[in-house]
Amino acid sequence: KTVLIRNGVDVDLVSKYGFKNCNKNYSIGTSGRISVQKNPKLFNEIALKNPNVQFVWIGDGDLRPLLNASNIMITGWKSSDETLKLVSDFDVFLSTSSWEGLPFNIIEAMALSKPIISSNIAGNKPTVIESENGFLCDNVQDFNNAIQILENPIKREQFGKKSFEIATELFNMNKNLKELI
Repeated sequence: KTVLIRNGVDVDLVSKYGFKNCNKNYSIGTSGRISVQKNPKLFNEIALKNPNVQFVWIGDGDLRPLLNASNIMITGWKSSDETLKLVSDFDVFLSTSSWEGLPFNIIEAMALSKPIISSNIAGNKPTVIESENGFLCDNVQDFNNAIQILENPIKREQFGKKSFEIATELFNMNKNLKELI
């Protein structure tokens, strides 16, 4: 017999960083190493195709020069507290990763009620219910379509609420640890 006990984050703690942002411009961001795994080349290509959107990358790494679109801001490394505050200010969380296990950055964004746009890879699939809390994308056009859909603030709010529900139900560390015990 087997039992699935998911990894997770402290949803109650993370969600305390959430607030309703007042962005003048539509903002989309990510967090993590700027490395081959996170596919900064794709992130840059998406930013270039969406010049009216502000993109943010929280983190740093060897492939930083690949993020050269004028609408990308790179923050460098931040503490956990600073990262959660910055993610809370995004309208949408974007993951362009080429591979993942179960990505904590997406789960934290979900706990902050963010819609998710991510690459359609095995590790991201458990976090996204297609067209409910986000989109799984196979190519640049898929990412662009998702970005356009989520320009609508009402859609973003609906998707964000669903992200929080999923994080609370499936990826709540405290609940999952009780199951493990």
